[in-house]
Amino acid sequence: MSKLIDVIRIELKLLFRNKIVWIILPIILLYTTYVFYFFNIMEETAEQAIMSSSFVVQGALLGFMVLGYYLIRREKDNQCDELFFSMPYGETYKIIGKSLVSFFLITSFVLMNSIILFIFYSVTNAPKELYIDSILYFIIYWELGFIIAGLIGMIIGVFIKSRSAYITMFIIWLFIGPLNYYMFKILSTLTNIDLRVVQYILNLGQHDIHAPYKPIYGFPLQNFNFTQRLLILFTLLAFFIILYWRKSKKIVITTLVIFFIVFIPTFNNYKLNFEVIKLYVSYSHDEKYDLMYYFEHQDDEIIKSEIKFKIKTCDIDLNVDNEIKMNTKLKVQLEEESDRIVFSLYRNFKINSVKDENGEVLKFNRKCDSVEVVFNEKVDRQQEKIITFNYEGYSSPLFFADKNAVMLPAYFPYIPSNINAPAMACTTSGDFYRNDCSYTADYTLTYKGKHKMYTNLDKVGENKWQGNNVKGVTLVSGSVKEKTSDGITFYYPSVAKNGDKYYKNQIDIYKTAIEKANKDFGERLNTNVKKVFFIPIPGEDPLGFTLWNHDNNFIFQTNSCETNYFDEDNNSELLEVLSLSLRKNDMTEDYFRIKELFFNICSYEYNRGNEELVLENIDCEIDMYKNELESLKSDPELIDKISICEKKIKIYEKIINIFKEDSDKLDNFSANIYKKIKNQDMTFEEFLDLVIKEI
Repeated sequence: MSKLIDVIRIELKLLFRNKIVWIILPIILLYTTYVFYFFNIMEETAEQAIMSSSFVVQGALLGFMVLGYYLIRREKDNQCDELFFSMPYGETYKIIGKSLVSFFLITSFVLMNSIILFIFYSVTNAPKELYIDSILYFIIYWELGFIIAGLIGMIIGVFIKSRSAYITMFIIWLFIGPLNYYMFKILSTLTNIDLRVVQYILNLGQHDIHAPYKPIYGFPLQNFNFTQRLLILFTLLAFFIILYWRKSKKIVITTLVIFFIVFIPTFNNYKLNFEVIKLYVSYSHDEKYDLMYYFEHQDDEIIKSEIKFKIKTCDIDLNVDNEIKMNTKLKVQLEEESDRIVFSLYRNFKINSVKDENGEVLKFNRKCDSVEVVFNEKVDRQQEKIITFNYEGYSSPLFFADKNAVMLPAYFPYIPSNINAPAMACTTSGDFYRNDCSYTADYTLTYKGKHKMYTNLDKVGENKWQGNNVKGVTLVSGSVKEKTSDGITFYYPSVAKNGDKYYKNQIDIYKTAIEKANKDFGERLNTNVKKVFFIPIPGEDPLGFTLWNHDNNFIFQTNSCETNYFDEDNNSELLEVLSLSLRKNDMTEDYFRIKELFFNICSYEYNRGNEELVLENIDCEIDMYKNELESLKSDPELIDKISICEKKIKIYEKIINIFKEDSDKLDNFSANIYKKIKNQDMTFEEFLDLVIKEI
């Protein structure tokens, strides 16, 4: 042991005599300090700080690769090998000592950066969950990655003795760090081959350098990210030992035996995640996966059915691990005689079986998000049947459900629904939205999983919930906090600073907006809110309004943990409430355009107190459409678009005249238009004609 300690001491002394080390190390630490300071203090988004340090990771990978090469080549270049060979087991002590020096330096570097980050966390009062998750992030994306990079450098030092080693390291460096996002993008373009999964596997840093922090889900700390790096480390370590001691058959055989004993079970565990890597990680945990599918399958009809039926009870048995496993028992009542009915269920879930109340297997057909269940005999009108679905798989990247976190809103068909609509849809112009597949029934829920579950149902036992006459079931678990105030229980991301005050303030503001919508627009929205979920659900229309109402439970979109401001003087909350009321399944491109223009007009009516700003905005709109009109006139075949553009200009010019003459003429204008949008179908051009007539 003393000899090994002597070797380590010698290696460290020789290393720190190199002036380059004393130049590079402070520069990197200063840069990371700036990054952590910028996001913690200036941007006030502590949770984003560590995920925005990809340049540090990329640079450090090269630095530790060169370090590994330098440690191996130093004695050879200085012709000091004889010194170690003269010692008993000198060669073994030398290589173990160099490896430990590399490990010590890497760990010290990661530890110093961790301390810097945690100091900023303490200054900004970051929640304790962020400390724990950051430690795991440092281990997966920094420590293991840097150790692998150092090992690669040592292998190159054994193999290559010329200066071409630096070129080799540079090329490898481009493909093993966050920069490989761009390298593989270029390769994919040149070869026309989808290489995203390969890019993910080779990347030792965070997969997507553009990915923001996900509230509720947290950092990308899935087990397979840790396992992937372990597999690479095991492989390189075994290769290095065999390469270095290739003359000793005993060492080679022993290494191979140990390698396969460790590698095979680890790989089998990793292999279980191939599907989730393909579905989630290769699409960056965002809406690309679903957006691409529904855009490409716009003409793929779901299984249509005229047979209406009620779902009276729904008993959910949910098990969440790497994927979700569900056993859902439904009591259905047909409204007319039939031998089959159609459910909606998200397409990625694999249905293992469908059975009736007697345990007999029922045939089923699937298409997109629809499941047609065929009974063994005709079912009479008003007759009740029990149908049990057993299914498993990976949820949508938009609505995650794994051992790290769960976010399954009630409107998403993760349980079979009697709403005959796909989970999501995309118009020809790319408007992407979710359909509401929730339904009112009596629900029970049994849950098994890693994290505490939060739901709109009432808790009746350990991991058991129940709700009667409830519209859907929302499930949330992960990095979540719960707060009750004035009889309202609300759930929000645990990393949100002052979240209890901020989100309570939001609830009050939206309750006021709902009351205004009920008064001014004749709505009957429920203000008796009991539970509210602030979760990172996707946006639902061009203006980004995202609010869902399920009886006395609300779901709000929150994609940021910034909670230091909230503008109470604008009317965006009212518009968001109106957007909720105008939302429907199977929306067309025209309907999106109608909503967008209506909200613009409505915002002008409700911001009459800020006339100067309103007129400035309208002038900008008119200038934009006039420019568009000029470009359209060059092509006579675009007569329809020219007509629409001219009508938009006419509408905005009329609004300007009203503001200049008598803005009170706008009283109730939006309410009148709103009722007609809600109660009748019309094209966008018909809507423009209506507005011109009414204004």
